[in-house]
Amino acid sequence: MIKIYSLNENGLLSSLELAVKCSKYSNDETVGTESVIWFPWAIYEHKL
Repeated sequence: MIKIYSLNENGLLSSLELAVKCSKYSNDETVGTESVIWFPWAIYEHKL
């Protein structure tokens, strides 16, 4: 069963852990997604 996840106000997934799970799913050759490699990204805000 595939669970649908919603994106936050910035159009991103809610956590890096979820991004890792989604990229592993998307890279599974039996799923049949695009023929590119998907990587999870993390965006952090740092105070200067």
